[in-house]
Parts: sequence; structure tokens; C-alpha cells
Amino acid sequence: MRTATTQSGKREADAIFSLLHVDRSSTSKIEHRLRKVSGIRNVKVDFVANMVLVSYDPDQITIQDIREFVEKADLDA
Repeated sequence: MRTATTQSGKREADAIFSLLHVDRSSTSKIEHRLRKVSGIRNVKVDFVANMVLVSYDPDQITIQDIREFVEKADLDA
């Protein structure tokens, strides 16, 4: 996990999560669902590595909350 402060003074963090049910066809579905979550700024799914990189605002959402959203998106994909 990486945490930094942007030029506008907002905090931003990155976290990587493992996925179990991802394939090429579900990649965009997972990305779309996670981008709709308040506090998540960017999502990049790597279906070959079965991982998702999430950039988020740690002042708006916790890593545990993101983990739960990732698990749900992965199962629903």
C-alpha cells in the first residue's frame, strides 16, 4: 500500500487485492462496479495476474471497506 498527498492537498493511497473469479470478459464489469464506489478514484484489473489495483482517498473509505467491495465485485462478475 502506498499513501501520498496530491498537488491539490488531498491524500491518495493505492492497494492491490487478489481476485479469484476474474477473466477477460469480467474485467470491465469489475472495474465499472468499483469506480462507482465513493472514495475510489481509479481501478485497474489485471486478469492475467488475478489482481486489482485500487487508488482511493483514505479519508473517505477504509481499506477493509474496499476489500469487501472487491470481494463482492469479484463474486458477481
